[in-house]
Amino acid sequence: MKADQAVCVAEFTKLLKQDIELRYKNVHVLGEVSNLSKPSSGHVYFTLKDNKASLSCVMWRSTVARAGFVPQHGDLIEVKGNVTLYEPRGSYQLDVRLIKPAGVGDLEKRFQELKKKLWEEGLFDPDNKKELPFLPRRIALITSASGAARHDMERSIRSRFPPADIVMIGCHVQGMEAMPGIVSSINLAQKVPGVDVVVCGRGGGSLEDLWAFNEEAVVRAIAGCRLPIISAVGHEVDVTLADFAADVRALTPTGVGELVVPEWFALEDMLVEEKGRLARGLKKSLDQSRWRLTLIEQSSAWQRPQMLVHENGQYLDDLLGQIKDNVSATINDFSTDLRSLEGQLKALSPLAILQRGYSVTTDENGNVLKMNKVEKDQNIQVRLQGGTLKAHVVEVKGG
Repeated sequence: MKADQAVCVAEFTKLLKQDIELRYKNVHVLGEVSNLSKPSSGHVYFTLKDNKASLSCVMWRSTVARAGFVPQHGDLIEVKGNVTLYEPRGSYQLDVRLIKPAGVGDLEKRFQELKKKLWEEGLFDPDNKKELPFLPRRIALITSASGAARHDMERSIRSRFPPADIVMIGCHVQGMEAMPGIVSSINLAQKVPGVDVVVCGRGGGSLEDLWAFNEEAVVRAIAGCRLPIISAVGHEVDVTLADFAADVRALTPTGVGELVVPEWFALEDMLVEEKGRLARGLKKSLDQSRWRLTLIEQSSAWQRPQMLVHENGQYLDDLLGQIKDNVSATINDFSTDLRSLEGQLKALSPLAILQRGYSVTTDENGNVLKMNKVEKDQNIQVRLQGGTLKAHVVEVKGG
């Protein structure tokens, strides 16, 4: 190529491609996997990075099948391959031919350590999860105000329940400002009047893109939220610590609607069904009341109340007569028993003995005397039938 002669971009790129691919063959690189993509073609695309630079990599389908190992987000790996230049974009990439794990990446290591710590503290305990309300009065959305996730969540909610009341609380969801912004937004959502449920999330991305939702302060804010909170971060394969701390996880932002609100038309159908059930219940109750009223109208108490009074009066008269007869019979039985007892008492009375000519001798104090207790010259009393004699003992004889 002549120094003073301009060449077209395609020709220059082709020359650059030849130079790079000739110069950098079978390079050996160590790095952490991010931005992993596995399209239906079977090829695998990812970025290999460290804390200062990144390198685009590709594994063709044949290499994937031969390697038997597909890296994941956050994996620390070693790769060997050739540097190639993709002419349409003018960008270089590493064509990976050999791959092996080299350990756990820094972010993945931090993720696992914090997950273990918070799990042991009980922040992810299923028993602490709050139930979502059936029909929330107001829904707070915490995400980037300009992001696609916001529109996905709002669309999924309104497609199911058009009159939903949504409060948007915008904040950064990536970068240095994301962590404090998410925490303050969660605190703010709990102060908004009428909010019954909170949705916090963002669209998909690499492990580092989603890292704000793995920050300890964010996880603790979600776990401590007094309102039911849904985590809607990334795609189904993207798992963050926010998902473990939230009461419910939405697999994608577009899946939020199915979790947070009922379907409008299904709710209308349910109300129609409930209305019909209520009408049938009221009709049944009214029919039963009419049937009972008919029975009352046909009863003798309703048609002949005076006759019922007379019949009951006659019944009371009969009952009163039975009571009187029973009382008289009881009195007669008591009288007979009393006369019998009276005769027994009379037969046992000492006075009855006096009537047969016997007497009772006592001292002057009325104490009954026995022969061995009587002394000469003692004053005594003798009770006979009809009266008492006072006597003086002249002589005491035994036998």
